[in-house]
Amino acid sequence: MTKVFLLLLLSTTLFATDLIKYNIYKSPQKIDLMLTFNTPYPGKISKSATSESTILALEGVNFSQKKITKKIDSSLLESLTIASMKDKILIELKPKEKITVEASKTIDSTGLRIRIEKKAQNDLLTPIAQKRDYPLKEYDFGASFLKILLALGILIAVLWLLKKWLDKKSSGWLFGEQNNEQKIKIISQRAIDMKNRVVLIGFEDKRYLVILGENNLLLDSFNDDEAFESLLQKNDKKLGDYLKNR
Repeated sequence: MTKVFLLLLLSTTLFATDLIKYNIYKSPQKIDLMLTFNTPYPGKISKSATSESTILALEGVNFSQKKITKKIDSSLLESLTIASMKDKILIELKPKEKITVEASKTIDSTGLRIRIEKKAQNDLLTPIAQKRDYPLKEYDFGASFLKILLALGILIAVLWLLKKWLDKKSSGWLFGEQNNEQKIKIISQRAIDMKNRVVLIGFEDKRYLVILGENNLLLDSFNDDEAFESLLQKNDKKLGDYLKNR
């Protein structure tokens, strides 16, 4: 069950888009912020501008760090901040003069270049309907973790119920399908170890000597009522081979 839990936990992370690396490249005329993601990024980018800063919102991106701020030694920017919020990251640019911002993806969409320049260019970012400041809040990792645990708990419960159903379907390994008229009774039994026992089972007019536990094994079948000890002695070799091979 632990392996199932780990596999399910890993599968939930494979489909998230995470920002795994960023680089800043400077020149006198422009600054490039290069973002690298773990999967192709199909999300939406929005821009909000005020007199003091320009804020970019990347929807559907996770970032392992809550907030980082970089001082920029440039005539274009004073500082650059990347902060994580719920289901998005925010990039705040504090300019020293009027700037234009342009975004473009790499061919495989796992990289995004954000270019800041003096010269006005066509802005490829989608403007939001109402411009406003985005507070640089911390991402609520606790709530997301609880949601993941809840989803995993439901999946594990479904798997457990499926296993119980399959066990019930396979319970007729010795006698086949049962009905109300067929009677099965345990005549005698003896423990071999903590997990296995030898059992004499009566079914209709026959007796079956079996090992039940980690592995179910039919030792022999009889038509008479031989004593349990006598049956064990007759099947001593089979029982010994079973214990030797465990």
